[in-house]
Amino acid sequence: TMALAQAAVAFSDVHSYSRSETWNKRQYLVAIQALRMDILNTVREELRDRFDMIASKLDNLMVVSTLMLEISYGFAVEGTFPPSE
Repeated sequence: TMALAQAAVAFSDVHSYSRSETWNKRQYLVAIQALRMDILNTVREELRDRFDMIASKLDNLMVVSTLMLEISYGFAVEGTFPPSE
């Protein structure tokens, strides 16, 4: 009976270690997945920031171009050109 009790304790220890190892492996895989998601979110935010910056530059360029076109059209209609040298 003593040997049977020792065998049961040994089996329990092995089973407990195996279960602990399984949970550690799962936690490791979850941590890897979380890291991948963080990297993906960082890249996505960087792309969004770059797109917003380019869109802002294009908006400013469109405003400047519109103003220049309006002034040029006004000169052409009014017939007032800058003096030629």
